[in-house]
Amino acid sequence: MKLKPRAIFFDRLSLDPENARRKYFGIDRLAKSIRQNGLIQSIEVRPMPGHRGKFIVNAGNRRFLAIRLLREQDRALRRALFLADGIPCMVRGPEGAAWRQLAENTGREDVHPWDLGAKIVALRDKGHTQREIADKIDLAEAQVSRCVRLHLGLGPRARALLSAQRKPNLDFALRLAMLPPNDDGQPDDVRQVQLLTSKVKRPLGTKKDGLASRVARLDRACSGRGRLHIPRIARPHVAAAVRYVRGETEGFGS
Repeated sequence: MKLKPRAIFFDRLSLDPENARRKYFGIDRLAKSIRQNGLIQSIEVRPMPGHRGKFIVNAGNRRFLAIRLLREQDRALRRALFLADGIPCMVRGPEGAAWRQLAENTGREDVHPWDLGAKIVALRDKGHTQREIADKIDLAEAQVSRCVRLHLGLGPRARALLSAQRKPNLDFALRLAMLPPNDDGQPDDVRQVQLLTSKVKRPLGTKKDGLASRVARLDRACSGRGRLHIPRIARPHVAAAVRYVRGETEGFGS
């Protein structure tokens, strides 16, 4: 049976605090479009547990925020447009809400992979495999693994700093997530923040900061080539460090 939109008063709707999406752009432009053309596409909601008659937005957060902006800007419009008949909403049950929300957010540039990783980990904890999650949300399994790595490997302050950037460097973020944990076995948030706030904000391993060339020299020296001399007894340890810096972490502790 095909669902039909249902009119719900704006005051009965709330944003989902667990939505992976944290930033929303173009709200002013969307509000102008809604003012001129009305709400073309309905909002998807689900019932709010323990609050009869209230709903949580599953999909359509930008539309919700644009309508809220219009209500704040124009009281007459607030009375006429959205309080008279309510807002058209598609009401769905909680089953599958996490999947639909995650699938909607995967293609958005303003949704950070570490936030997607949090939702993926929540689904994984419910017994879903990463391959199953990748298939259902139409992402490569390697992308799913990267999102999980970023979520688990970045400290809270490092995530906040990266999220505040309009276009965070994901390669650099992944390098930070791969740093060794602190003494408590948690992401080394202090070290990550130091690297993020230092003057050199380029990804580790780029030629511009000189690290790539130094790593290449160490690699040659471990093979007995080049001008740099490394004692034979130290070569296995240096070679292991070179592999780690290059991101070849297989065999290292997680």
